Amino acid sequence: MEQIPGNNPMFDYLDAYYDILDKMKREMTSAKQTTSISRDFITQMIPHHRAAVKMCENVLRYTVSGPVSTLAQTII
Repeated sequence: MEQIPGNNPMFDYLDAYYDILDKMKREMTSAKQTTSISRDFITQMIPHHRAAVKMCENVLRYTVSGPVSTLAQTII
């Protein structure tokens, strides 16, 4: 049976997941590098952690796993 995008929650989950991941990678790699390792690290970690929260919100829409829900809520 052919799967039609939008009729399977996995497609919706993965679409959002890859959008979040792609945005995070763009923001991390486009962060302006300075001579401060500490500043650069923090600048790159902001989109990384923002993406972690977005990914948790995304998984909470679809998971039926209690431990995964608990982990995602804890991260948020």
